[in-house]
Amino acid sequence: MSEIEKLAQSIIHSLKTQNKTIATAESCTGGKVAAVLTDVPGSSLSFAYGFVTYSDEAKQKVLQVPADLLSDYTAVSNQVAIAMVTCALGVSGSDFAVSVTGVAGPSQPDNDHPVGLVYIAVGSAERITCQRFLLTGDRHAIRSESVLEALKMIEEFINQEPIQQG
Repeated sequence: MSEIEKLAQSIIHSLKTQNKTIATAESCTGGKVAAVLTDVPGSSLSFAYGFVTYSDEAKQKVLQVPADLLSDYTAVSNQVAIAMVTCALGVSGSDFAVSVTGVAGPSQPDNDHPVGLVYIAVGSAERITCQRFLLTGDRHAIRSESVLEALKMIEEFINQEPIQQG
């Protein structure tokens, strides 16, 4: 079993134990985080929504990311990764959300956004964390590493959240 599969199983188990749900908002990974999580048997109890918002237009229309954030900071930014999580939480009503936005290559849009630049955010209604990564390799490697890093962040985040009794 790969590290990605182990992390996905651990995340789904933690979510089930906490009776919580998660949504994904993905750009450069094209739904791969959602795919890995939903590969786990029984994930339907914990996986709520998967948004693949590859274009800026989709980020605005589907997630309701403000247009000014995209124009001021670009889609590949800390600000937009955080907005994607915030919007995914709001649109889905999930307890947790993860977003991934970046440049997988092979071309880079400009000098400020090199191939391999990825922002991953994880959040809940109470808090959000975001990390910047500069990954190496070809398009496939960057996307795979982005998925791995996102899963690591999700696992750490959901296991730090206080379990609220309802």
